Amino acid sequence: MQLSIENANLDLIIKVCTKAKSNNFTTISEYLIFLVEQDLNANRKLSEEYIYSIIENLINLAIQNRKDFLEFTMQELYTYCIKNEEKFHYPKWSNLNRSVRIILGKKFKSEILKHSKKVEKGEFYLKFAGLNINNSALYTIERVNTISANPLVSL
Repeated sequence: MQLSIENANLDLIIKVCTKAKSNNFTTISEYLIFLVEQDLNANRKLSEEYIYSIIENLINLAIQNRKDFLEFTMQELYTYCIKNEEKFHYPKWSNLNRSVRIILGKKFKSEILKHSKKVEKGEFYLKFAGLNINNSALYTIERVNTISANPLVSL
């Protein structure tokens, strides 16, 4: 069975060809296979281990790069890590399914609350700082000045 493009739009075909060429594909077929695989990867369900691996890396990289963050969302942190960290080998944010991004956000918030209870005096931790206008959780990076850290209460 052979597929055809009904009412083929020349502009669309040109855009696909240009995009394929700019991404170093030699044929349109290679590029279309790549797009299908990318879509499949974006929509696959991530394992709990993989999600916690992402979150652990995000927390560590946020603390390591704390000078670059005053107040941030998890999406901003994730995007920063994709662009700036060689050791952050996870899918681009835009390639993740919406449900996966929501799960990541919820588990991230939960993990930073757990992480903040384990830090000791002088160590840095991520603190929930409220919500932005889009109802996304905002975070800051704080240093523990007392024996225990409560991320919901300012020190």
